[in-house]
Amino acid sequence: MKKNNELVGLREELSKVWSEKMVNFCIKSTEYIKIDNLFIAACDKKPSITKDIYYNDECEAPTNNKETFMTAQEHNFPQLIKDPTNLYLINHYDGSELIKGIAHFYPDEVRKGATPLTDEMVEEINKVIEKARAKYTKRLENYYKRYSDNIYIHGYWANR
Repeated sequence: MKKNNELVGLREELSKVWSEKMVNFCIKSTEYIKIDNLFIAACDKKPSITKDIYYNDECEAPTNNKETFMTAQEHNFPQLIKDPTNLYLINHYDGSELIKGIAHFYPDEVRKGATPLTDEMVEEINKVIEKARAKYTKRLENYYKRYSDNIYIHGYWANR
């Protein structure tokens, strides 16, 4: 979110629930999107980077290269919403009706107050997630350039 007026509204909503220090953390760590009057937590802004790569020692050891490193980080990437079935918006924090998170529910377990995601919402959320993925990819490339000597590959006992 780049617009200051949207951030002001988000900051006000977060301050109903959290202290100023926690408000700053939430804004810094989570990518929010404003749809209608709601702030939706789409994904993490800065997913973690794993420098230790593990492999099954019964297989050939992977080489320490950029491709191996990027593949090992795949589980940290923010995931796009491919099928919005069973995805709902729920209150992200108690005390705020305008900040929502995305949750998966089976049809017989839907919480009271949960609203299903619309196709328009999914489209907007996926745009935000795509931007976050692009930033993360750039961050990984920069990390690999600078710290490739600090990336370690470890074998583990798979079937023992």
